Formats: sequence, structure tokens, C-alpha cells
Amino acid sequence: MVCQKIINVSGEINKDRLNYLSNFINSKLAEKNVNITNLNNILMDELDKIISFQERFNHIHSFLEECFNIGYSENKVYLDGRINIMKHPEFKEIDKLNYILSLIEEENILAATIRRYLGFRKTKIIIGKESKLKEMQDCSLVTSEYSIKGKPAGAIGILGPTRMNYPRMVSIAEYISDKLSEILSEF
Repeated sequence: MVCQKIINVSGEINKDRLNYLSNFINSKLAEKNVNITNLNNILMDELDKIISFQERFNHIHSFLEECFNIGYSENKVYLDGRINIMKHPEFKEIDKLNYILSLIEEENILAATIRRYLGFRKTKIIIGKESKLKEMQDCSLVTSEYSIKGKPAGAIGILGPTRMNYPRMVSIAEYISDKLSEILSEF
């Protein structure tokens, strides 16, 4: 059965998003036991995911605007999510927490650590003692370089416990650095 319906929307929707939505709906309709209520629930779940992604993207966009309004500095480290470090059991001990917080607050040390690994490859994983910093013995740092029109401009870094989900963190860092490179190269 084929059903066609014209839907009026406010604003513009690009062709890629319409194709994605069409393919998504078609794939869900191809599943067994899909009725209109189930499809509505599935679409609402997908919409929630899209809204959540958009909110995160808006947060990153605001953060980047703030960074570039401040002005670029070779030693400047722009931080976000510091409070999240305290959620990890590795940093429940006050001494370990103090080490990592001092590393985060001492921007020159963190900038030098990141800069030391720039230019070798796009993405780098520094695990614990590899950094040679006492403050990072219980941490790992995943960095991914971003560029402006093909020229290296900086790096995105994710600092976390050594037991972090490396494939996921690498994927996130590379995605953000790729998008950042794309956005910065447009100007």
C-alpha cells in the first residue's frame, strides 16, 4: 500500500533531511507489527533524539562563539564539563581529584601536553603515565586536531579516567573536530 500526504511545515527543510526522514519512516513501516500508534511513538522517540542532538549542538555552538569572541591564544584552553570529572569513581579520593583539578586549572600545562602531540596524526590517545605528568596518571586524554582551510588550528580534547570508552571518545572528538574544521573553513 502506498500513502502520499503533503505536509506543510514552517521554515525550510533541506533535501537530505527529507530523504533521511522518508527512509526512516519507510524502514519502520517495513517492520512487522507496526501500526500508526507504534509509528507515532517511534517518530516521537526519534524527534526526542534529534532535539537532544540539536540542544547539544547549540551548546557547542555557543561555547565556540564564546571562545572566538574572547580571541584565539596559542596557550588558551577552553574548558567545559569540569563538574563531570567528579562523577567518576577514580576521582572520589580527594588527592586524585586535586591532581586532576590542578591540571585543568593550570592551562599552560594542559596546553603544552596537547601541543606536544599535535602534527603527528589527527587523533591521539594519551593514557595515564604516557603523558609523564603526575596529575594525569589516573587519566587519559583523547585529542583530535581541527583545521581552518586545511591548516592545523588547534585540537579538541576529552579528559577522563583511564577506563574510558576509547572508541566512543575518539569518535566524539573526531566528529567535533571535523565539524569544527568544516564550520571554521566556511569563513
